[in-house]
Amino acid sequence: RGQILSHTAAAGAETSVAVKEVVLADVARPPSFLPGYEELESQARVEIGSLADPSFCRSLFAESSGRPLSVFHLGAIMSGQGEADFDLCMDVNLHGTLHMLEAARHCGAPRPRFVMTSAGATLGSGAPTDYVTKDDVVADSTRATPHTSYGMSKACAELLLSDYSRRGFVDGRACRLPTVIVRAGAPNAATTSCYSSVVREPLAGADTVAPVEANVR
Repeated sequence: RGQILSHTAAAGAETSVAVKEVVLADVARPPSFLPGYEELESQARVEIGSLADPSFCRSLFAESSGRPLSVFHLGAIMSGQGEADFDLCMDVNLHGTLHMLEAARHCGAPRPRFVMTSAGATLGSGAPTDYVTKDDVVADSTRATPHTSYGMSKACAELLLSDYSRRGFVDGRACRLPTVIVRAGAPNAATTSCYSSVVREPLAGADTVAPVEANVR
């Protein structure tokens, strides 16, 4: 509801895009003590459920028929947890993405914009045997060769998004985002969480362990 303000890069001009409704979905409700949470709940529709449930995914698109729609699909099981629990990884990362794509496809909105977070794990794990090495230039055409269930599920999700876009069901974008900003809160189950911990925990007066060889620079 209200207005989203954006800057036009070319001209530096400020433009506004009317937003009729914001829907936020997560598997659990955030703690109410988070700054600004009460105001957020009054301005957005907050839904709690699982991406593994197709009916929940469809419910997020209620009343979107005939209206412009943008979807930011950020939900996922992270790499470490994906290796520990294969079924959960598939339910959320693969089937959950398919449920969201199907819900967007059939919601009645004119070709929804669908932005999904993917991962560099689609290209490998950094092992010497990886098809993609540190000297290669990665492009959209670079072959996906994941070495983990997490990377595999994200690679499959990228292929789904690509085909749904090719067919005109959605206007899709997949973003392979690295750890560029320290994660807030407690460490999560991503194998890359350690890189946030080496910055975050010392600032909080807590010990942390960096799982790298002592000679790594």
